[in-house]
Amino acid sequence: MKRLLYASLAACGLTILPLVILRLSFNSAAVSALKWTSTTLLLPGTYLAFVAGGERIDDISFLVADSANFIFYSVLSYVLLAAWEKRRARRSI
Repeated sequence: MKRLLYASLAACGLTILPLVILRLSFNSAAVSALKWTSTTLLLPGTYLAFVAGGERIDDISFLVADSANFIFYSVLSYVLLAAWEKRRARRSI
């Protein structure tokens, strides 16, 4: 249960934080790199929303994109946490 909570929190961060970073109005090199990274993090959900919208770029639903990103990153975080705990348990033996 604890792993599920941590995976959900990580997914919230990986879904909301890139959206906040993309709203920054600064034009420095560091902010540009952060915006590029944020855009890359949002690609899985954007691609799914693109396919779900009939492959028309104008019909992308941000609700679908953000939900897909949340599910993708929560599953990814859950699997990584499970593997980390398994490896840590194996090392302690």
